[in-house]
Amino acid sequence: MKKQLLIFTAISLFLLGCGEAGVEADISKVNEIEFSVSNLTESGLHTEFASVNLAAEEFSDYLNDIESFKVNKIEIQISEVTADRASFGSDGGIGIALGGELLIEVSRGVPGVELFADSNGNLLVTDKIVLYDEANPSNVQVGASAAAVDQLISALENRSVLQAFGAFRGEFENANFTVKIFLDLTARTQID
Repeated sequence: MKKQLLIFTAISLFLLGCGEAGVEADISKVNEIEFSVSNLTESGLHTEFASVNLAAEEFSDYLNDIESFKVNKIEIQISEVTADRASFGSDGGIGIALGGELLIEVSRGVPGVELFADSNGNLLVTDKIVLYDEANPSNVQVGASAAAVDQLISALENRSVLQAFGAFRGEFENANFTVKIFLDLTARTQID
């Protein structure tokens, strides 16, 4: 009898705690934005575009219940580099923008470029490079722009399409590579 009373009391307290507002829950997902560059043979500036609606694609089951979004971590990775030549040259680099705000720009002579290219400017295959980490800012290897993080949150909260833009400047011959942006996001939901 005591056990049943204890269970009943615990459930009652839980339901009273929820009140009219319902239950809050955090839903976390990692989204990828990918730029695949194939058979690049021209030197100079090369651009790639991607359009994503992160809220609709990743949180579609909860869209009506989402109260807010949070960016936990942003990382970048370069993979699948094959080329006769894929070099930043003397004035090349990588720039990634989200929603019109520059997320990261790395070029020769700028601290952090050594994570993306060797001492001769040749593009490297990388592990994930941390651009933003809300929980552990000391883990950041190359800092992301605060304006780009704000733009990302705004696009999520407005359920709007986010335009992602990748720019690669350098000297290329038969170059193939993939650049991925990993966005670790959390949606706070209020479920009635």
